[in-house]
Amino acid sequence: MKKIQLLNLKEGAEINFLANTQNHTNEESDHYMKQTVKASVFEDLFSNKEYLLQLYQALHPEDTTVLESDLEYVTLQQVMANNPYNDLGFKVGSRLMILVEAQSTWTENIIVRCIMYLAQTWKDYFICSKQSVYASTKLEFPEPELYVLYTGPKTISKTEISLSEEFFAGKPIAIDAKVKVIITGKNNDIITQYFYSPRSLMNKETCIKIIRKQLLQKLFVFVRIKIF
Repeated sequence: MKKIQLLNLKEGAEINFLANTQNHTNEESDHYMKQTVKASVFEDLFSNKEYLLQLYQALHPEDTTVLESDLEYVTLQQVMANNPYNDLGFKVGSRLMILVEAQSTWTENIIVRCIMYLAQTWKDYFICSKQSVYASTKLEFPEPELYVLYTGPKTISKTEISLSEEFFAGKPIAIDAKVKVIITGKNNDIITQYFYSPRSLMNKETCIKIIRKQLLQKLFVFVRIKIF
């Protein structure tokens, strides 16, 4: 592990973090920066309600009546180092709760992570809506939908993966979850634009700026900050 120190990010601040930079070729470094840019583009893009609405419309083209005001973010934030946090979560009125993960490396473990994110999102929702899982009154909550937007090089033919199929040979299990896999958009929609957007951001100077911004937003993970 090689220590990297970034200075002058903030006056009077010293930031130290550890990164595995051993044996990285220029090609590997470029690939890392491209994927980091793509992750940052995802976060920045869908933090805008206009583009969030377009994302929902791409996922549900049959629903033409939803407005930006109908959408509410429920993304888990990393307020502590060991707290779960996800890429994107939002509600559509009281009908749907949609969680979306952006992945450049393929792993079936995304199903388990989505279940964990959904459980925490439900917990937060029940607190906000002043409902108790211990009450006799039946809980009311939006129907969940889970998605992964995969942008990596591996060929994935499945459009949906499930906990039962991937981990338990398709056997009926007490709790199952299905995650829809998206590898391309349609008709130049917002998903298509996201998949190809980093191509205009591939110069190293821009990559470094975006990586620095991302690091500043997540200081509390393997980071020591000293304010003078």
